[in-house]
Amino acid sequence: MKSKTYLLILYLCILQFLFTGCSKEEEPRVQAVWGQADIDRAVMEGSNVAVVNDTVVDIFSRPETRAQKVVTQALYNQPVQIIEKKEGWFNVKVVDGSTGWVKSAFINTTISSIKREDFISRIVITAKTSYIFSHSKGGIVIREVVMGTELFSIGERNGRFEVVLPDGGTGWISGGGTIELSLSEKIPQTSAEDFATTAERFKGAIYLWGGTSSWKGVDSPGLVYICSRINGVDLPRNIASQMKYGKKISIANVKTGDLIFLGADENSSSPSSVGIFIGNSQFIYANMTQAKVITSSLDDEFLRKRVLDVRRIF
Repeated sequence: MKSKTYLLILYLCILQFLFTGCSKEEEPRVQAVWGQADIDRAVMEGSNVAVVNDTVVDIFSRPETRAQKVVTQALYNQPVQIIEKKEGWFNVKVVDGSTGWVKSAFINTTISSIKREDFISRIVITAKTSYIFSHSKGGIVIREVVMGTELFSIGERNGRFEVVLPDGGTGWISGGGTIELSLSEKIPQTSAEDFATTAERFKGAIYLWGGTSSWKGVDSPGLVYICSRINGVDLPRNIASQMKYGKKISIANVKTGDLIFLGADENSSSPSSVGIFIGNSQFIYANMTQAKVITSSLDDEFLRKRVLDVRRIF
């Protein structure tokens, strides 16, 4: 009898292993960022690469826009890697490593605006928003662009950079609120204080699940992702992956620029939100309930009990 029971248990264990792998909790999947070397290689080969041709475009989990959440967003002139085409949609991989579907109208398969060998320098937008004009002295606004947008310059005049656009034309953008870099130069790392100041520019921006911009909306890991990126620290887009980066800090030693990860309640073991400490017990984050980016206080007992982790990335 004992032998039959043992065999039955062994059989059930084998089935469990085959169908679930093991009983250990699955680790969060870390998104593989589509790095600059990968982008340059794809552009050189000229295959399955396109660029975003609108200010901010939503990337969806399925090729439809009805009743679903956004996976992430892609910014103007960002390259995307085409995985599949389907009835007016492209399945793409974006710079932050996410994959999803974008309407074909929002990307351009002409990639002259990102071929580095044709340019003098790279221009990164650090202002909350900026404008591309038709002439070096002004003219009409061709395009509004947002923080994190990267453009390539072929010249400079009257304090503005001439940049190549996804449609093959050119425009002019002010040097203010930008960083000019050499073609191979990485965005320089700034400071924890600069990181916090950048985040504060988003205060009042609307909440959007999967968002990374003030133009359409932002969620809490999207806020951390875009603000760290333009301050020279590359983090994953995914909140669980973000919580693995940097140095673990106790809440008692929190400083400006530290990341504060919150659970949904005091019993949660996984993060539901992340904020950036800005000093004086305050942190800033995109709050789903209030549907906007707000500041809250760690003196709030309910919030303090929800703190899962504090990470220092600067």
